[in-house]
Amino acid sequence: MNRSKSLLQTKLGNWTRFSTVRHPHAIIAKIPLLLAGSFVMLSGTGFAGPKYNAEDFADHPRFVPVKTNDKTNYSTADYSESPSPMRCVLDKSTGLIWEVKTNDGGLRDAMNKYAWNQGNTNNNGGFAGYQSWDNCEFPICDTSTYVARVRTIRLCGYGDWRLPTREELRSLVDYNIPYPGPAINKQFFPNAVSQFYWSSTPNANDKETAWGIGFSFGYDYAYFKSDHGHIRLVRGSSK
Repeated sequence: MNRSKSLLQTKLGNWTRFSTVRHPHAIIAKIPLLLAGSFVMLSGTGFAGPKYNAEDFADHPRFVPVKTNDKTNYSTADYSESPSPMRCVLDKSTGLIWEVKTNDGGLRDAMNKYAWNQGNTNNNGGFAGYQSWDNCEFPICDTSTYVARVRTIRLCGYGDWRLPTREELRSLVDYNIPYPGPAINKQFFPNAVSQFYWSSTPNANDKETAWGIGFSFGYDYAYFKSDHGHIRLVRGSSK
């Protein structure tokens, strides 16, 4: 897929935001970056996650739900809970396991937002960002605190969850889904929103900002680390 690439800059009040735009068709010259966080689309009917039957997904060419007992297998016989909430999804094309957001108002609710924070000086671009100090008890938190909480609860049996890199996050974008999105497979990522999701990748040209993906179009943006964006955690290493 050929993708055009251009640098956009727009003023939103006192904020300056940058975007490296990639799109399969070079038809969009200017895009208001505010759109990356202006549209919300949710699915679900009140339970913590979508209900699924394993046999519905076992033969899917790319994604498969992950069993919650720390074992991943494409066989329907390995799913002891059917139907049950989908909590994690394996991407067979990359080998990565992704968090599936909830809509229950709890810790992993899709509408919660986070400031960017990374205390490791080797990975934060020279500025750690902002920490909330509230242990993610409220809908606004920070990325490192949330990662620590999800590791503690051992989501799907794993304790090594992390923020995805920009390219890992971009791998989830489905550019065949038109605006307003969300540009992601909603069958496996229900409750996804057409807004900005943080990656772990700091902006090498500006230590105050870090990269993420806006899922209304699927473009990447560098936002101020003090801004509040959504996150979707990942575990494992890309193939």
